[in-house]
Amino acid sequence: MSSPSSHRHGNKQATLSEATSGIGGGSDAYRTPLLDIEGVAAWLGTSHRHVRRLVAERRIPYVKIGHYVRFDNEEVATWIDGQRVGSAYPTGGSRRATVPMAGQSRATETQGVTAWAGWRS
Repeated sequence: MSSPSSHRHGNKQATLSEATSGIGGGSDAYRTPLLDIEGVAAWLGTSHRHVRRLVAERRIPYVKIGHYVRFDNEEVATWIDGQRVGSAYPTGGSRRATVPMAGQSRATETQGVTAWAGWRS
């Protein structure tokens, strides 16, 4: 018969193995190692102080392991994709403003902007 301490220890290990078997969707999928602050700073092309500020402001996803701050590659990549800013100009468009033709007011060029019509007259 097993002692109470070994019985508790056995249950704890079983619980631990059950918990870790679910990592990666239940398969033996390879998980990349977590990045540290310097690794994320190098990836983003910023200083480690900037990454620390992002963490302090909770603007970047991170994992806290004890007193260590670590980052999951997939979560940081998703966060980076969410930071994308779209172009203010249509694809293939020009940044240069079009100049109205002689006799054409700015209001007719911009189709419906009435503030310009009063300004030009």
